[in-house]
Amino acid sequence: MRLSINRNPHWIPFSLSGTDADLLSYYQESVSHKLIGMSNPQVQSLAFRMSFSDDSVSASAIRYAILALAAIYLFDRQRAVAYSKRATTAIRDSLVYSTTNDILQRIVASNFLTMFETLLSPDDAPKWATNICFSKTASITSFTLDQKYHGDSALILEWVCYYVVLSKFSLRHFDRPPMSSIWCVKQDHLKGAVMNSFDANQILPIGGCSMGVLMAISTTISEVMRAEIGSDIPLESLDKLERQLKYARQEIRVEDIDDVTRSAEATELRSTAELYRLAGLIYLERAGRKVSPSNARVQQYVNDAFSILDGLHVCGRTLPLFIISCEASTDSQKATILRLLSSTKHHYGPCNIVRVHNFIERFWAMNELDSDQDLGYTEKMTDVLSLGDSLPAFV
Repeated sequence: MRLSINRNPHWIPFSLSGTDADLLSYYQESVSHKLIGMSNPQVQSLAFRMSFSDDSVSASAIRYAILALAAIYLFDRQRAVAYSKRATTAIRDSLVYSTTNDILQRIVASNFLTMFETLLSPDDAPKWATNICFSKTASITSFTLDQKYHGDSALILEWVCYYVVLSKFSLRHFDRPPMSSIWCVKQDHLKGAVMNSFDANQILPIGGCSMGVLMAISTTISEVMRAEIGSDIPLESLDKLERQLKYARQEIRVEDIDDVTRSAEATELRSTAELYRLAGLIYLERAGRKVSPSNARVQQYVNDAFSILDGLHVCGRTLPLFIISCEASTDSQKATILRLLSSTKHHYGPCNIVRVHNFIERFWAMNELDSDQDLGYTEKMTDVLSLGDSLPAFV
Protein backbone atom coordinates (compact mmCIF):
# COMPACT_ATOMS: atom_id res chain seq x y z
CA MET A 1 0.00 0.00 0.00
CA ARG A 2 1.39 3.39 -1.00
CA LEU A 3 2.08 5.95 1.72
CA SER A 4 -0.24 8.90 2.07
CA ILE A 5 2.17 11.84 2.00
CA ASN A 6 2.31 15.58 1.72
CA ARG A 7 4.94 16.06 -0.96
CA ASN A 8 7.01 19.22 -0.82
CA PRO A 9 5.09 21.04 1.92
CA HIS A 10 5.18 24.83 1.84
CA TRP A 11 7.80 25.13 4.58
CA ILE A 12 10.46 23.32 2.51
CA PRO A 13 12.42 25.94 0.53
CA PHE A 14 12.97 23.59 -2.42
CA SER A 15 11.36 20.58 -4.09
CA LEU A 16 12.11 16.93 -3.35
CA SER A 17 11.94 14.13 -5.88
CA GLY A 18 9.11 11.63 -5.58
CA THR A 19 11.35 8.94 -4.08
CA ASP A 20 12.92 11.36 -1.61
CA ALA A 21 9.52 12.66 -0.56
CA ASP A 22 8.21 9.12 -0.05
CA LEU A 23 11.23 8.19 2.06
CA LEU A 24 11.02 11.39 4.07
CA SER A 25 7.36 10.72 4.82
CA TYR A 26 8.14 7.13 5.79
CA TYR A 27 10.91 8.35 8.10
CA GLN A 28 8.55 10.79 9.83
CA GLU A 29 5.69 8.31 10.21
CA SER A 30 7.42 4.99 10.80
CA VAL A 31 11.13 5.34 11.54
CA SER A 32 11.84 8.40 13.68
CA HIS A 33 10.18 7.01 16.83
CA LYS A 34 12.18 3.77 16.55
CA LEU A 35 15.63 5.36 16.72
CA ILE A 36 16.72 4.86 20.32
CA GLY A 37 18.11 8.07 21.76
CA MET A 38 17.01 10.01 18.67
CA SER A 39 13.24 9.54 18.88
CA ASN A 40 12.81 12.48 21.24
CA PRO A 41 10.75 15.30 19.62
CA GLN A 42 13.56 17.77 20.37
CA VAL A 43 16.00 15.73 18.30
CA GLN A 44 13.60 15.25 15.43
CA SER A 45 12.70 18.94 15.39
CA LEU A 46 16.39 19.82 15.36
CA ALA A 47 17.09 17.41 12.50
CA PHE A 48 14.31 18.72 10.26
CA ARG A 49 15.00 22.37 10.96
CA MET A 50 18.69 21.94 10.18
CA SER A 51 17.92 19.81 7.11
CA PHE A 52 15.56 22.28 5.49
CA SER A 53 16.66 25.64 6.87
CA ASP A 54 18.67 26.16 3.70
CA ASP A 55 19.94 24.33 0.64
CA SER A 56 23.56 24.24 1.77
CA VAL A 57 25.79 21.23 1.20
CA SER A 58 25.95 20.52 4.94
CA ALA A 59 22.15 20.61 5.22
CA SER A 60 21.89 18.15 2.33
CA ALA A 61 24.18 15.78 4.25
CA ILE A 62 21.57 15.53 7.02
CA ARG A 63 18.79 14.93 4.49
CA TYR A 64 20.72 12.14 2.76
CA ALA A 65 21.53 10.51 6.11
CA ILE A 66 17.83 10.62 7.08
CA LEU A 67 16.85 9.07 3.74
CA ALA A 68 19.47 6.37 4.24
CA LEU A 69 17.88 5.46 7.58
CA ALA A 70 14.42 5.34 6.01
CA ALA A 71 15.66 3.05 3.24
CA ILE A 72 17.37 0.64 5.64
CA TYR A 73 14.10 0.27 7.58
CA LEU A 74 12.43 -0.61 4.27
CA PHE A 75 15.13 -3.28 3.79
CA ASP A 76 16.33 -1.49 0.65
CA ARG A 77 20.02 -1.92 1.36
CA GLN A 78 21.23 -0.80 -2.05
CA ARG A 79 19.34 2.49 -1.93
CA ALA A 80 20.31 3.02 1.72
CA VAL A 81 24.02 2.63 0.97
CA ALA A 82 23.71 4.99 -1.98
CA TYR A 83 22.14 7.69 0.21
CA SER A 84 24.76 7.16 2.92
CA LYS A 85 27.53 7.66 0.35
CA ARG A 86 25.87 10.88 -0.81
CA ALA A 87 25.70 12.04 2.82
CA THR A 88 29.39 11.24 3.34
CA THR A 89 30.32 13.08 0.14
CA ALA A 90 28.24 16.09 1.19
CA ILE A 91 29.98 16.19 4.58
CA ARG A 92 33.36 16.11 2.88
CA ASP A 93 32.39 18.77 0.31
CA SER A 94 31.06 21.04 3.05
CA LEU A 95 34.38 21.14 4.90
CA VAL A 96 35.33 24.27 2.95
CA TYR A 97 32.61 26.12 4.89
CA SER A 98 33.49 26.96 8.49
CA THR A 99 30.46 28.83 9.82
CA THR A 100 29.07 27.57 13.14
CA ASN A 101 25.88 26.47 11.41
CA ASP A 102 27.78 24.43 8.82
CA ILE A 103 29.83 22.73 11.54
CA LEU A 104 26.74 21.87 13.59
CA GLN A 105 24.97 20.54 10.50
CA ARG A 106 27.95 18.31 9.75
CA ILE A 107 27.91 16.98 13.32
CA VAL A 108 24.19 16.15 13.09
CA ALA A 109 24.69 14.44 9.72
CA SER A 110 27.58 12.41 11.11
CA ASN A 111 25.50 11.37 14.13
CA PHE A 112 22.72 10.16 11.86
CA LEU A 113 25.30 8.20 9.86
CA THR A 114 26.55 6.68 13.12
CA MET A 115 23.10 5.23 13.74
CA PHE A 116 22.81 4.17 10.09
CA GLU A 117 26.13 2.27 10.17
CA THR A 118 25.09 0.30 13.25
CA LEU A 119 21.84 -0.73 11.54
CA LEU A 120 23.39 -1.62 8.19
CA SER A 121 24.77 -4.94 9.41
CA PRO A 122 23.51 -7.06 12.32
CA ASP A 123 27.02 -8.40 12.93
CA ASP A 124 29.60 -5.68 12.33
CA ALA A 125 29.49 -1.90 11.96
CA PRO A 126 33.00 -0.85 10.95
CA LYS A 127 32.39 2.87 10.37
CA TRP A 128 30.27 3.90 13.33
CA ALA A 129 33.17 4.85 15.63
CA THR A 130 34.81 6.85 12.82
CA ASN A 131 31.66 8.95 12.53
CA ILE A 132 31.62 9.54 16.29
CA CYS A 133 35.24 10.64 16.18
CA PHE A 134 34.44 13.07 13.38
CA SER A 135 31.55 14.52 15.41
CA LYS A 136 33.71 14.93 18.49
CA THR A 137 36.57 16.55 16.59
CA ALA A 138 34.15 18.95 14.91
CA SER A 139 32.59 19.72 18.29
CA ILE A 140 35.96 20.62 19.76
CA THR A 141 36.35 23.27 17.06
CA SER A 142 32.80 24.56 17.56
CA PHE A 143 32.18 24.61 21.32
CA THR A 144 34.08 27.06 23.50
CA LEU A 145 35.14 25.48 26.77
CA ASP A 146 34.07 28.28 29.12
CA GLN A 147 30.71 29.03 27.50
CA LYS A 148 27.25 27.83 28.52
CA TYR A 149 25.18 26.45 25.66
CA HIS A 150 21.42 26.33 25.28
CA GLY A 151 18.85 25.03 22.82
CA ASP A 152 20.07 23.27 19.68
CA SER A 153 23.74 23.68 20.55
CA ALA A 154 23.29 22.05 23.96
CA LEU A 155 21.30 19.21 22.40
CA ILE A 156 24.05 18.54 19.86
CA LEU A 157 26.69 18.70 22.59
CA GLU A 158 24.74 16.14 24.64
CA TRP A 159 24.36 13.90 21.57
CA VAL A 160 28.11 13.91 20.92
CA CYS A 161 28.97 13.22 24.58
CA TYR A 162 26.54 10.30 24.72
CA TYR A 163 27.99 8.68 21.59
CA VAL A 164 31.55 9.22 22.83
CA VAL A 165 30.80 7.37 26.08
CA LEU A 166 29.34 4.43 24.15
CA SER A 167 32.36 4.28 21.86
CA LYS A 168 34.75 4.55 24.84
CA PHE A 169 33.19 1.44 26.40
CA SER A 170 33.52 -0.46 23.12
CA LEU A 171 37.13 0.60 22.69
CA ARG A 172 38.02 -0.60 26.19
CA HIS A 173 36.64 -4.06 25.50
CA PHE A 174 37.79 -4.64 21.91
CA ASP A 175 41.18 -6.26 21.54
CA ARG A 176 42.00 -4.54 18.25
CA PRO A 177 41.00 -0.92 18.88
CA PRO A 178 41.86 1.63 16.15
CA MET A 179 44.51 3.97 17.50
CA SER A 180 42.78 6.98 15.96
CA SER A 181 39.60 6.20 17.90
CA ILE A 182 41.52 5.76 21.17
CA TRP A 183 43.17 9.13 20.66
CA CYS A 184 39.77 10.66 19.94
CA VAL A 185 37.96 9.41 23.06
CA LYS A 186 40.85 10.48 25.30
CA GLN A 187 40.52 14.12 24.23
CA ASP A 188 38.92 15.96 27.14
CA HIS A 189 38.33 19.31 25.47
CA LEU A 190 34.53 19.24 25.72
CA LYS A 191 34.39 18.74 29.48
CA GLY A 192 34.28 22.45 30.30
CA ALA A 193 31.43 23.14 27.89
CA VAL A 194 29.53 20.13 29.26
CA MET A 195 29.96 21.17 32.88
CA ASN A 196 28.77 24.70 32.07
CA SER A 197 25.79 23.71 29.93
CA PHE A 198 23.95 20.98 31.83
CA ASP A 199 22.28 20.52 35.18
CA ALA A 200 24.01 17.37 36.44
CA ASN A 201 20.72 16.03 37.89
CA GLN A 202 18.38 16.39 34.92
CA ILE A 203 17.60 13.33 32.80
CA LEU A 204 18.68 14.10 29.24
CA PRO A 205 16.53 13.28 26.19
CA ILE A 206 19.27 11.59 24.17
CA GLY A 207 21.45 10.01 26.84
CA GLY A 208 18.57 8.55 28.84
CA CYS A 209 20.15 9.48 32.17
CA SER A 210 21.51 12.60 33.84
CA MET A 211 24.75 14.16 32.66
CA GLY A 212 26.15 13.55 36.14
CA VAL A 213 25.60 9.79 35.83
CA LEU A 214 26.79 9.70 32.20
CA MET A 215 30.03 11.51 33.08
CA ALA A 216 30.62 9.25 36.11
CA ILE A 217 30.27 6.20 33.86
CA SER A 218 32.60 7.81 31.33
CA THR A 219 35.23 8.49 34.00
CA THR A 220 34.93 4.94 35.31
CA ILE A 221 35.62 3.57 31.83
CA SER A 222 38.60 5.93 31.53
CA GLU A 223 40.01 4.62 34.80
CA VAL A 224 39.58 1.04 33.62
CA MET A 225 41.31 1.93 30.34
CA ARG A 226 44.20 3.40 32.32
CA ALA A 227 44.49 0.20 34.35
CA GLU A 228 44.74 -1.75 31.10
CA ILE A 229 48.16 -0.21 30.39
CA GLY A 230 49.47 -1.11 33.82
CA SER A 231 48.53 1.88 35.95
CA ASP A 232 46.77 1.25 39.25
CA ILE A 233 43.40 2.91 39.70
CA PRO A 234 43.65 5.19 42.74
CA LEU A 235 41.23 3.97 45.39
CA GLU A 236 40.15 7.53 46.11
CA SER A 237 39.08 7.90 42.47
CA LEU A 238 36.87 4.81 42.68
CA ASP A 239 35.46 5.96 46.01
CA LYS A 240 34.59 9.35 44.53
CA LEU A 241 32.94 7.77 41.49
CA GLU A 242 30.98 5.42 43.73
CA ARG A 243 29.65 8.38 45.72
CA GLN A 244 28.71 10.22 42.53
CA LEU A 245 26.73 7.24 41.26
CA LYS A 246 25.35 6.05 44.58
CA TYR A 247 23.89 9.41 45.57
CA ALA A 248 23.02 10.75 42.13
CA ARG A 249 19.64 12.46 41.82
CA GLN A 250 18.03 12.11 38.41
CA GLU A 251 15.07 14.34 37.69
CA ILE A 252 12.75 14.83 34.74
CA ARG A 253 12.67 18.33 33.31
CA VAL A 254 8.88 18.62 33.44
CA GLU A 255 7.77 17.91 37.00
CA ASP A 256 4.00 18.13 36.65
CA ILE A 257 2.80 15.24 34.48
CA ASP A 258 -0.94 14.77 34.67
CA ASP A 259 -2.26 12.62 31.84
CA VAL A 260 -1.84 8.85 31.80
CA THR A 261 0.35 8.70 28.69
CA ARG A 262 2.88 11.20 29.91
CA SER A 263 2.84 9.64 33.36
CA ALA A 264 3.77 6.28 31.85
CA GLU A 265 6.50 7.96 29.82
CA ALA A 266 7.89 9.61 32.95
CA THR A 267 8.00 6.24 34.73
CA GLU A 268 9.93 4.74 31.82
CA LEU A 269 12.39 7.66 31.78
CA ARG A 270 13.06 7.33 35.49
CA SER A 271 13.47 3.55 35.19
CA THR A 272 15.94 3.91 32.31
CA ALA A 273 17.95 6.53 34.17
CA GLU A 274 18.10 4.29 37.24
CA LEU A 275 19.31 1.37 35.11
CA TYR A 276 22.20 3.53 33.91
CA ARG A 277 23.08 4.42 37.50
CA LEU A 278 23.00 0.81 38.66
CA ALA A 279 24.92 -0.39 35.59
CA GLY A 280 27.56 2.23 36.36
CA LEU A 281 27.88 0.96 39.93
CA ILE A 282 28.08 -2.67 38.78
CA TYR A 283 30.77 -1.85 36.23
CA LEU A 284 32.73 0.18 38.80
CA GLU A 285 32.75 -2.77 41.21
CA ARG A 286 33.40 -5.49 38.66
CA ALA A 287 35.84 -3.74 36.30
CA GLY A 288 37.26 -1.09 38.63
CA ARG A 289 37.55 -2.87 41.96
CA LYS A 290 37.64 -6.32 40.33
CA VAL A 291 35.28 -7.88 42.86
CA SER A 292 33.52 -11.21 42.29
CA PRO A 293 29.88 -11.44 41.15
CA SER A 294 28.96 -12.76 44.61
CA ASN A 295 30.08 -9.52 46.28
CA ALA A 296 27.29 -8.17 48.52
CA ARG A 297 27.29 -4.70 46.90
CA VAL A 298 27.18 -6.17 43.40
CA GLN A 299 24.34 -8.49 44.36
CA GLN A 300 22.33 -5.59 45.77
CA TYR A 301 22.83 -3.51 42.61
CA VAL A 302 21.91 -6.49 40.42
CA ASN A 303 18.77 -7.26 42.43
CA ASP A 304 17.71 -3.61 42.26
CA ALA A 305 18.29 -3.59 38.51
CA PHE A 306 16.22 -6.72 37.93
CA SER A 307 13.41 -5.27 40.02
CA ILE A 308 13.25 -2.52 37.41
CA LEU A 309 13.72 -4.80 34.39
CA ASP A 310 10.89 -7.06 35.56
CA GLY A 311 8.51 -4.12 35.20
CA LEU A 312 9.63 -3.01 31.72
CA HIS A 313 8.09 -4.09 28.43
CA VAL A 314 11.05 -2.99 26.29
CA CYS A 315 14.57 -1.74 26.97
CA GLY A 316 16.40 -0.23 24.04
CA ARG A 317 19.33 1.21 26.01
CA THR A 318 21.85 -1.43 25.10
CA LEU A 319 24.82 -0.40 27.29
CA PRO A 320 23.14 -0.66 30.71
CA LEU A 321 21.16 -3.67 29.54
CA PHE A 322 24.35 -5.46 28.52
CA ILE A 323 26.23 -4.68 31.74
CA ILE A 324 23.32 -5.82 33.89
CA SER A 325 22.60 -8.90 31.75
CA CYS A 326 26.17 -10.12 32.20
CA GLU A 327 25.36 -10.50 35.93
CA ALA A 328 22.28 -12.65 35.36
CA SER A 329 22.87 -15.89 37.24
CA THR A 330 19.44 -17.44 37.77
CA ASP A 331 16.98 -18.89 35.29
CA SER A 332 14.48 -16.22 36.32
CA GLN A 333 16.92 -13.38 35.65
CA LYS A 334 17.91 -14.82 32.28
CA ALA A 335 14.25 -15.28 31.36
CA THR A 336 13.65 -11.60 32.13
CA ILE A 337 16.52 -10.60 29.84
CA LEU A 338 15.39 -12.87 27.01
CA ARG A 339 11.83 -11.54 27.28
CA LEU A 340 13.07 -7.95 27.07
CA LEU A 341 15.38 -8.71 24.15
CA SER A 342 12.52 -10.30 22.22
CA SER A 343 9.96 -7.58 22.94
CA THR A 344 12.48 -4.80 22.23
CA LYS A 345 13.38 -6.32 18.88
CA HIS A 346 9.68 -6.63 18.02
CA HIS A 347 8.98 -3.03 19.10
CA TYR A 348 11.90 -1.29 17.39
CA GLY A 349 12.43 -3.49 14.34
CA PRO A 350 15.95 -3.85 12.91
CA CYS A 351 18.00 -2.41 15.71
CA ASN A 352 21.15 -2.94 17.71
CA ILE A 353 19.38 -5.12 20.25
CA VAL A 354 20.03 -8.06 17.90
CA ARG A 355 23.78 -7.52 18.17
CA VAL A 356 23.66 -7.06 21.94
CA HIS A 357 21.55 -10.22 22.26
CA ASN A 358 24.47 -12.12 20.72
CA PHE A 359 26.94 -10.49 23.12
CA ILE A 360 24.84 -11.47 26.13
CA GLU A 361 24.43 -15.08 25.01
CA ARG A 362 28.21 -15.34 24.48
CA PHE A 363 28.91 -13.94 27.96
CA TRP A 364 26.50 -16.39 29.57
CA ALA A 365 28.08 -19.30 27.70
CA MET A 366 31.55 -18.21 28.75
CA ASN A 367 30.39 -17.92 32.37
CA GLU A 368 29.09 -21.49 32.28
CA LEU A 369 32.43 -22.74 30.93
CA ASP A 370 34.29 -20.73 33.56
CA SER A 371 32.44 -21.97 36.62
CA ASP A 372 35.46 -21.35 38.87
CA GLN A 373 35.76 -17.73 37.68
CA ASP A 374 39.37 -18.25 36.59
CA LEU A 375 38.98 -15.64 33.85
CA GLY A 376 38.68 -12.04 35.02
CA TYR A 377 35.58 -9.92 34.38
CA THR A 378 37.21 -7.45 31.98
CA GLU A 379 39.07 -10.22 30.15
CA LYS A 380 35.85 -12.16 29.71
CA MET A 381 33.98 -9.09 28.49
CA THR A 382 36.79 -8.26 26.06
CA ASP A 383 36.79 -11.82 24.69
CA VAL A 384 33.05 -11.64 24.09
CA LEU A 385 33.11 -8.22 22.42
CA SER A 386 36.15 -9.00 20.25
CA LEU A 387 34.74 -11.95 18.34
CA GLY A 388 33.54 -9.74 15.49
CA ASP A 389 35.65 -8.07 12.85
CA SER A 390 34.96 -4.52 13.98
CA LEU A 391 34.35 -2.43 17.08
CA PRO A 392 31.15 -3.60 18.87
CA ALA A 393 28.35 -1.05 18.64
CA PHE A 394 26.07 -0.06 21.53
CA VAL A 395 24.41 2.97 19.87
